[in-house]
Amino acid sequence: MRAVSPAETVCSGTDRSARPVRPAGRSGRPGQGVGRGRFPSNVSWMPFVLPGLALFAIFELYPLLQAVLLSLYSWDGYSPKVFVGAANYLQVFSDRTFWTSLGHAGLYGVGAVTGKIVLGLGVALLLHRKIKGQSFYRSVVFAPVLMSFVAVGLLWQLIYSPQQGLFNALLRAIGFDGDVSWLGDPRVALWSLVIVDIWKFTGYHAILFLAGLTLVQPELEEAAAVDGAGPARRFWHITLPALRPIMTVNLVIASAGALNTFDLVYVMTGGGPYGVTEVPISYLYRVGFTIGQLGYASALACVMFVIVAIVTVIILRLQRGDAEEAA
Repeated sequence: MRAVSPAETVCSGTDRSARPVRPAGRSGRPGQGVGRGRFPSNVSWMPFVLPGLALFAIFELYPLLQAVLLSLYSWDGYSPKVFVGAANYLQVFSDRTFWTSLGHAGLYGVGAVTGKIVLGLGVALLLHRKIKGQSFYRSVVFAPVLMSFVAVGLLWQLIYSPQQGLFNALLRAIGFDGDVSWLGDPRVALWSLVIVDIWKFTGYHAILFLAGLTLVQPELEEAAAVDGAGPARRFWHITLPALRPIMTVNLVIASAGALNTFDLVYVMTGGGPYGVTEVPISYLYRVGFTIGQLGYASALACVMFVIVAIVTVIILRLQRGDAEEAA
């Protein structure tokens, strides 16, 4: 009989004492692979991440923690702090002015978010076409985004002026009453601010949608057109599903911005007339820096942080559910 070599014994599996060979990792060494959910052993990425984390900790995390701590005290900014625990948060739930301002922010958000998303998508579809002067038109659309809120507020105060404003001049030109007080009439003041917000940020959301339109595969649209699908069906079944991730980003940014609006209100109306344009952040500012209740203002800020976080989570969950149904 022929003697069996040790190599043949291992290959045939008859040597039970032989240890299994450990798979080589990415580095080529046995057992050195990167397990799922583990950090890689190579930390060369840390110098690029740490500066961003440091800035986030200094300008975002630290102020947030300070606001949470200050919300547990009664403090006017000068006298010694007095610990009150959860009293400030209990006061929030019984503060009718705050909840009324939150309702104003909700109406403001519905109008502003709808307008910015719809107009932004429409402008993006127009600017996505190959037309002469495309870069110029994109720059013009994006120009209001670069303007400061103070400049925008002062500009639109002139446009809304009852005597010399552009809006009333247009109304008089077409035969309507041209004496509307756009910022002084409680019935239209809030919606006047919504128009300004839409005008300023439509270009921003249009640029995001333009980036998303690059994800749409031309081959799919060409195939659908050959099969007889019209522009509306191609948009609904091809373009819109491809824009779902960008749509989510736009909704989150627009919703958070609407709930945290302050600059336009402060510059154009100051919360008036009769408090109809008072929003949570303007009310928070008035409580903290006019009345001098910094502890209570911090509690309001923390509550608004939670509300914005909840709205963001709801939008993300709804979008995720739509994506799963489409898949």
